[in-house]
Amino acid sequence: MEFLRMTRSYLERHLRRVKGDVYALAIVTYALHLLGSTESQTAFEALEDLAVVEENYRYWSKREGHRYNNLTEGNRSHGRDVETTSYALLTLSLRSEESSSSYVYPIVNWLISKQNSHGGFGNTQETVLAIQAMSAVIDRLNREYGDFIVRFGQGQGNEPIQEVQLNEENLLRDHHFDLQPNNGFLSLEVTGLGVAVAQMSVCYNVFEETDQNSPFECTMDKTDSGKDQSGLQLCCRFRKKGIDQTGTFVYEIKLPSGFTIDVQENEYKNLDTKMVEFRNGSANLYFDKLVNNDELCGTIEMKRYQNIAASQSSWVRIFDYYQPERELVLTYSMKNLAMLDACSVCGSKCTGCTDAILSAWKLVYKCEKLCGDEEERYEKECINAYTRENMDLMYCGITERPQMRKPCNHNILPVCANISTGLWNQRTNVEGEPCVPVNIPTNSQRRQRIGYSGIPATGLRSRSKQEYLSCPVFSEYLQQPANGFSVSLLIYVRQFSVNRQTYFFSYGDIERNARPLISLRRVQWSTQDARLSVSLNGKEYRVNKISTHSWLNKWVHILVTWNDESAVVFVNGVSQGKSFLLRTNYPQAKRPPLNASFYIGQTTKRKLHKNTAFTGYVSSLLFWDSVLSHQQVTETYAFYRLLLHRANVVNGSPEISPSMLRFLAPISTDMPDSCFRKPLTLQRMQNYESDECYPMYETREDEILKVDPIYEQYLYSDFVYNETLDYNEMP
Repeated sequence: MEFLRMTRSYLERHLRRVKGDVYALAIVTYALHLLGSTESQTAFEALEDLAVVEENYRYWSKREGHRYNNLTEGNRSHGRDVETTSYALLTLSLRSEESSSSYVYPIVNWLISKQNSHGGFGNTQETVLAIQAMSAVIDRLNREYGDFIVRFGQGQGNEPIQEVQLNEENLLRDHHFDLQPNNGFLSLEVTGLGVAVAQMSVCYNVFEETDQNSPFECTMDKTDSGKDQSGLQLCCRFRKKGIDQTGTFVYEIKLPSGFTIDVQENEYKNLDTKMVEFRNGSANLYFDKLVNNDELCGTIEMKRYQNIAASQSSWVRIFDYYQPERELVLTYSMKNLAMLDACSVCGSKCTGCTDAILSAWKLVYKCEKLCGDEEERYEKECINAYTRENMDLMYCGITERPQMRKPCNHNILPVCANISTGLWNQRTNVEGEPCVPVNIPTNSQRRQRIGYSGIPATGLRSRSKQEYLSCPVFSEYLQQPANGFSVSLLIYVRQFSVNRQTYFFSYGDIERNARPLISLRRVQWSTQDARLSVSLNGKEYRVNKISTHSWLNKWVHILVTWNDESAVVFVNGVSQGKSFLLRTNYPQAKRPPLNASFYIGQTTKRKLHKNTAFTGYVSSLLFWDSVLSHQQVTETYAFYRLLLHRANVVNGSPEISPSMLRFLAPISTDMPDSCFRKPLTLQRMQNYESDECYPMYETREDEILKVDPIYEQYLYSDFVYNETLDYNEMP
């Protein structure tokens, strides 16, 4: 009892402080009446002075001077008006002099006007207080009561009359009856003794966005993920200053028809929420509060659970749970869902929709190799005509997928080579490469071009030590070439030395310092022609008088074939020079060498290294352990012909097709096809970037082409290839 006395004393002392706050005053007034305070009358008079009185209503509102408009606001209340009015009504239930029906009914009528069609109010707290207050006051007014009989009907009397009988057993239950949506009259007849409430709820859809008057501003991002999934992200902040924070902050997202959410999955996506729920077709996100100058974001991922087409616009309501007048209502629509018709949703399962059909031809295997008898393969799938989803083949009346083969749409080598390397930018000994650089500076010592005159290549130059490439793997095939061999190489000669031989390639024992068993070189004396020499099986095969006048400053295709009967040199697909056969006592020609290698740009005889020179570029080395026929040689040259023509004649900067790019300048064996999805020139190769294979071709932006009258400096200074310069006019 001492505690109650102290509480009453505290409230009495501070009554004056709460007279300006109608909500606090209503609570204190009710408490003082419960405690039997002498100040209860003073508190009630102060509360009565703040009442809002209209024709049929009496209520208390925190917003001074506010008048409710039932036409536009319906059963919505502002702030804590329902709670405030309920406390006032509870106070009246304790005062006998003011609890007459004429005084109480306007208050009850206003509370009833704020009930929804299910008998509840804006939130749980409002519902509990309002029901408690109305029950308390009506119980006082309805001391004597009997059974009620309620009859109602629609129209002019032709419609059937509905009837419900209320008694002590069912009086506290809600009784709902649906009326026909017709214009006309509604008749209501009640007989019995006591007090009861009849409420008619009229529901209609008039959408009203609250963007202009809302204290919140929000952004909305939609994610369209096909016909069965969509997402929505909301981010909100205060638009107006002067509000420190909200109470519980709610995102109520009405989902398109036929969609639901996985509550647990969405809880993981919204770790800042107090709760995620799915109720009555809406996904609701509850946050502790929204604080001024902060932003709250929530994400909803929705999934289809029913096949419903042409989804209409939905809405989002953002509001303060305890002050629901603070709200923002927005609409949204998912374009991908709105455009779906019935057949797009359920396909051939829906009556009137087309059955399963065969798809267009789909590429299932594309030509990746550039040699042999390869073909592209195509297939058709059985698909849903509207959803485009794969279906069982039986729905299309077939047991196997239709197939089609087509020739590859790019040039193909007639025979696959045993050894194939692009010789592209050979700087270091890369694992798996058949050829390794010798005397060529590393990347840190000298930056080399990725190619020359439009073709990826490796540059070789004559310095104090001749730069060249060593290909030891060739010895595996040339030890005892029973079926002969063929070698193909692209070369670009920048200049021929006046006083030194130029070796294009050679093969021999690198330990014995013996002359090469196989060599193609240009001599510096006499006619200065190119000569092929092959010393194998106790015989020496030679091809002399191969003109090299047309080889300067152009890309040239050289192909050499040999068997036990003859050796032939082809230049750009045409046989060149004069062939003859000699008997030889050269011991190396009779037995396989022990430490042999294949050199490009140098002789295998070390004693002659200082007397040889090759200044230019090499690309695309091929080796076969058999002799190519004349027709196969012609087709091999045709494989390169268009590229050589564009590099030499057209503009010196041809576009290289994706298949040829993969062949001439591969990056790694596991590089995805997307790295070679479009034609590239040399300059674009250097600038090409891709998320999945960056950097494709190394480049350095600070490298500049240094123009110098001295050829050696001009050609081999550090620079990147510049497509705008005419390299054919270099000195």
